[in-house]
Order: sequence, then structure tokens, then C-alpha cells
Amino acid sequence: MRRVRGAAGVSLRELEMRGSWRRSTISQVENGKARPSRQLVEWYDTELGSNGLLLCIYAEARSRQLLARQGIDAGEPLDEVHVVGIDPPAGHAVHRGAWLPARVALRNGGTASWQGRALHRMGAHTGTRLIGSSPSTPVPDCEPGHCAEVSIELRAPDVPGSVVAFWTMVDDKGRECAQSSPPVVVSLVVD
Repeated sequence: MRRVRGAAGVSLRELEMRGSWRRSTISQVENGKARPSRQLVEWYDTELGSNGLLLCIYAEARSRQLLARQGIDAGEPLDEVHVVGIDPPAGHAVHRGAWLPARVALRNGGTASWQGRALHRMGAHTGTRLIGSSPSTPVPDCEPGHCAEVSIELRAPDVPGSVVAFWTMVDDKGRECAQSSPPVVVSLVVD
């Protein structure tokens, strides 16, 4: 985050003045003394124009951390999302600006019923270097042990290269759930 801020030529003081984040909080996060929230990472991406790079790094770190986490409270219903399949597969080649449907098959591996759930795009959902999509896509209601299929309309970026997008499951109030599960990932190669 410090490198992105430095590359943008923005001081801590300037960044503090642009938003509601205190300079001390920003400094602690940039120096590894505090963990950033998803909201702070998204704000950095937007404010400093890093086109989702920081959020991608955040999502990868979060998924590794969550996979390593142990000890979930057995008294509460558990939200767990298993990705059964994604079409198009990772590394699928597409033309610049092309629209394509993505089908994501999810299995409810937890003990909580999915009702009013959605896949929420992590970070920016449009941009010349990003896979375009709607910010949120509904997930069909699904009982534990069953599968649900989600369709997401994607638009390839206008710039060639490898691109990736992440989604996380949220409840009917927009709160992230299934936090022990890694995000849903779509990766494309744009020619």
C-alpha cells in the first residue's frame, strides 16, 4: 500500500485529508503494524488508481489466512462455500471488450441455509484493465449439502494481458459471510 501511495506521489497527510482514515491508522497499516480492512484497501484502490491491484493482493492474502485458520465456534451455523466448478476455466482466452457469461457452481458445505445471498465483487467492478461485471449477483437459495449455480455476465477489459476478479459471499444485509472460505476467482487471458 505504501508503494502504491508513493507511486501516486501522495503524502500521508494528503491521503488523510482526502478521506475519513486517520494518518496514524494509515501509517500502521503501511508499516505492517495493523491489518487493513477490506474497506481501506478498496478506498486505496479507488483513491490512488491502482485498478484493483491492492484488492487482488488482499484477497489472495485473506484466502491463505482463512485456509490456515482453525477453531470455528460449533454453536453457530457455519457458512462454508465450496466452488464446484467455474466456466470459463482459469486462463480462458478472450478478445478485448468481449462479453461472456460465467457459470459458477457452488456447494453449500456449511450448516447454514443460504437465503438472500449474493456474490459480491471485491474491489472495483469496471475499468479499462479490469474484468467488468455487476457489483453483486444473487445466489439461489440453497440448503446445506446442496449446490447452486450462479450466472455472472463478464466483460473482458480493453487492454490485453492476464486479469483476475474475486467475489465473496454476502448475506441479505450485504455483510460478508463464509469467511472461512476462499473467494470465488475468475481469471482470463485477454488477447
